[in-house]
Amino acid sequence: MGFSISMSGPAAPRGGTLVAAIDGLDAGVEATVSLVVVERLNGTIPSRRRPVVSQTVTGGLPVTARLAVPLDFPEPHEFAFGSLALEVEAVRERRGPDERATIPFEVAPGMATDHDRRLVGRHAPPPTGTVAAHPWHHGLAAKAGTLAVAAVLIALFVDGLLRWVGVVGAAVALVLSVLGEAGRGRKVPVGLGYTVAANPVRRGDDLEVRLTAPPGMMVEVGVRTVEVTIAGSPGRSRSTNRTVIDEQWAPAPTASRAAVRIPADAIPTYIGEWLSIRHEVVLHPAELPREDARGDITVEVAVVP
Repeated sequence: MGFSISMSGPAAPRGGTLVAAIDGLDAGVEATVSLVVVERLNGTIPSRRRPVVSQTVTGGLPVTARLAVPLDFPEPHEFAFGSLALEVEAVRERRGPDERATIPFEVAPGMATDHDRRLVGRHAPPPTGTVAAHPWHHGLAAKAGTLAVAAVLIALFVDGLLRWVGVVGAAVALVLSVLGEAGRGRKVPVGLGYTVAANPVRRGDDLEVRLTAPPGMMVEVGVRTVEVTIAGSPGRSRSTNRTVIDEQWAPAPTASRAAVRIPADAIPTYIGEWLSIRHEVVLHPAELPREDARGDITVEVAVVP
């Protein structure tokens, strides 16, 4: 006989307790009730289900489960290539397919003091570092090897004018690669030191970055929100899509300190197996247009509700 699951309301706050009632579960039969994060990719039928909080209940009257909603529980979101959903799920194991009942779940606004409780024992070290010279010659090694092999093959197996055209073309391509990689190396703000004052940062607050820059160097400081989707099976070919969905920048370039306001409706950081929301601090050389990202330095931070 099937069973069903219900809640007193469609939402519960982070840090609060969700009460779910299980109807139709036979006396003495156990079921596991969980808060579940569901990751789905567009164009695929399977979903990735990750139970976050679970409780086992036994059939009888009444049957209820009380689940503590984590303070950093994610929010539902529609990605460019998939979606993130929240559910309350009850599962009864049996021979053959397990019996399952689910209902959607929403996260309600919590208390103003939740942020302090969320950080107890979990405050990450603030990202800090110094920008070193870009090793442009390292990336060049593979290109040079490929072009050298191409030139040798052309010289051995092609006759006449085409041989010289191929060899000269490979040499020109190598020279252009050298110039391009060297130019990229010159864009990097070498010697720039940075420290992010707090990690994670609460949405609606300012993210502060302290800088130590060589004389004459100015950088723009921003925070970028990125959707990341990963398709494919572990151990096989997997494709990664990165989509920038939001950027916030400090009011003016600086050499010492900048503060970037995180929007109050920003999507919290979530790291999943198929879908993720990541946040990056971006240090961008002020003399370059923002669309020229060759000199950007990015540092991952966490944004919490």
